[in-house]
Amino acid sequence: MNRTVLVVGCVIAIWLLTSCDESFSPSAPFEPRMAVYSMLSTDRDTQYVRVYSTYNPQDNDPSKNQDEIPVTDAQVTISQQGGPTFTLRPVTVDRPDKSRYLSDINAYFAYPFRPEKGKTYTLTVSSPARGTVTGSVTIPNKGSIIPYNTFVLSSPYHGTDDYGVAATLSPEAKAFLVRFYVDYISPLPGGGYQPKRFEVPLRRYVVSRYREEYKDIYPQPVSRTTPTNPAQSRYRELKSEERILYTRGAYAFLLGSLYDIEGCGVRFKQAVFYLIQFDEPLWNYYNVANNLGERYSVRTDEPDYTNIKGGFGVFGSATIDSTVWPLPEKIPPPPAQGTAGCQ
Repeated sequence: MNRTVLVVGCVIAIWLLTSCDESFSPSAPFEPRMAVYSMLSTDRDTQYVRVYSTYNPQDNDPSKNQDEIPVTDAQVTISQQGGPTFTLRPVTVDRPDKSRYLSDINAYFAYPFRPEKGKTYTLTVSSPARGTVTGSVTIPNKGSIIPYNTFVLSSPYHGTDDYGVAATLSPEAKAFLVRFYVDYISPLPGGGYQPKRFEVPLRRYVVSRYREEYKDIYPQPVSRTTPTNPAQSRYRELKSEERILYTRGAYAFLLGSLYDIEGCGVRFKQAVFYLIQFDEPLWNYYNVANNLGERYSVRTDEPDYTNIKGGFGVFGSATIDSTVWPLPEKIPPPPAQGTAGCQ
């Protein structure tokens, strides 16, 4: 038995010694493929598609690559099932951040093209040098968003109740995002008013009470918790709507700051609540890029996701719905300013 172990050990040692001069590379053979990125959105009448070629980074370090490889010879179409087909044209868009890539953004666009809710679209990208890739999405159908405890919006400095919104999602939605804005008009020095808007945070986070440092927390995209079809659910107690809670204090603080900056002449118009629904491909891609579950892990690998057949990237979609809630022209300011004549 001992002799067998010794012989096996010698064989392994000899193999290691004779193979030390052979180089090892973690990379598989490189095959150029197209990478396609597009998000259809119902809130605009122009849609974009970006098409690139994969590259082989130096030393397996993508950060060393300083040049994008756009595919500029492609035929790009988006067809609606049972409807029209849109042919996209090439366009160059200014790149806002040139810290890594110095060139502008090459893309393809279609105008006028506003995708319809609940419809299925197929993206086809064909390049003479790189072949053809495809992807399909179903646009989330119409959702609804309704605010509750709206009395807080008109009188934030009296009472202790918080407020929020209740959102009902379409079956096609995998995730959602809520945003809340206040529209108002600000007096101009020479007379007249200027329309303005600010976004309201969910709450204020205390960074340091000693240094009086705070951070406003705004909503982030989150996965739905309601079933896609409540009628078919085995559990009747499952909720049918998503609820997002806003704190009264964050809203009241923001209004107080507005009075400090703009003065007592501001006039309020309306509150606008937006519901943004993400389809499954877009949410899967966003989740991989932004919400890796192992926050404190020492792993260096990252998962990947694509719904582009024959290539890489993502073809996703989002639906935007909104609800407008009227506000009184004058919202009572904080008591301290009220005594200074701002009532």
